[in-house]
Amino acid sequence: MTLDPVELVIFDCDGVLVDSERLYCRVDREVFASVGAVFTEAEVVEYFVGWPRTTC
Repeated sequence: MTLDPVELVIFDCDGVLVDSERLYCRVDREVFASVGAVFTEAEVVEYFVGWPRTTC
């Protein structure tokens, strides 16, 4: 059996193909909680979603 070369890779960086925003929010909440900052999902969305990481 031989492997065919990859002809196409799609990078879904803006969440159009896969809704990654929910995962992003969950991970952010876990990271913040690990250092004692507790946020609701709504707070994470309000404060951090849509901003470049360098701005937050």
